[in-house]
Amino acid sequence: MGSNYLENTLLSILYISLIQGTIFVSACFLPPFNLKFHIHIVNNLPNNSNPLTVHCQSKDNDIGYHTLRVNEEIQWHFCTNTRTLFFCHFWWNNKEAVFDVFKDNESCRILCQTSIPGEDRQTCYWSVKEDGFYLSFLDAFLYRQNWS
Repeated sequence: MGSNYLENTLLSILYISLIQGTIFVSACFLPPFNLKFHIHIVNNLPNNSNPLTVHCQSKDNDIGYHTLRVNEEIQWHFCTNTRTLFFCHFWWNNKEAVFDVFKDNESCRILCQTSIPGEDRQTCYWSVKEDGFYLSFLDAFLYRQNWS
């Protein structure tokens, strides 16, 4: 019952904890997880506009439907792996759009790389405007997507 027993017991506890999600933060540092991301989607439509409806999800996580008034936002965080992808469907007045707000794979990590000093995660800000969708990058907002 030497070190192999202790090692197997600790590995079993770690495995069960990961499955139950009780050590989420620690799991971010274990393969295949590598980085933590925080996504913000902000309604920057004109004042007195009708609300914006947003539905975001990945294969494993449904963020749900949200109705945002001007200057309101939704946000969520997650750890990446080589197949993390979140997409959103947006509705405003008679316009709509569907696109990837985060995509992470071996060859492409879209511009969600803004890091806030002192935080241990990358933060991605999407701004929804009358003419389309903007993503923050290096202290500026880049036009990334139009309404359909």
